[in-house]
Amino acid sequence: MRFLLGRGQKQRPLGSTSRENHQSKNQCRDTSHDPDLSLNESYLSTRMNETEFISNANQMLEKIATGIDAAGLDCDCGFKGEGILEIEFDDGAKVIINRNTPAREIWLAAASGGFHFRCDAGQWVDTRDGVELSQRLSRVLGTLSGRDVPIDPR
Repeated sequence: MRFLLGRGQKQRPLGSTSRENHQSKNQCRDTSHDPDLSLNESYLSTRMNETEFISNANQMLEKIATGIDAAGLDCDCGFKGEGILEIEFDDGAKVIINRNTPAREIWLAAASGGFHFRCDAGQWVDTRDGVELSQRLSRVLGTLSGRDVPIDPR
């Protein structure tokens, strides 16, 4: 795997911010047991403020990039601007994973479809079917590479 940087970008940890989030480095903030949230608010994670969301989403994108590196995929993987991870295979197939701050979601785009993930009970889950982000990404990358691609978000 080759990490690419956009023109003028310096390599730095994507999740680094001037104000560190006190949440787990492994998961998004778990709002499922907050008694002040209705079921709908808990699912949508609307109470996560913008700073928390950006920090949590950046941590997840960093873990995905690390997981792709660990899987030994033959692809180009790099950050294309703030909060956008692009994975490109030799045949031109691309997967783009980005954060959507207003919606408090991480989006995954591939030829096989587009998927939106929200933080629910400490995990990034698909808003349509509840599949966890790393599982969905493993399937998408497996289809494109022709082999198993385990992505461990921890």
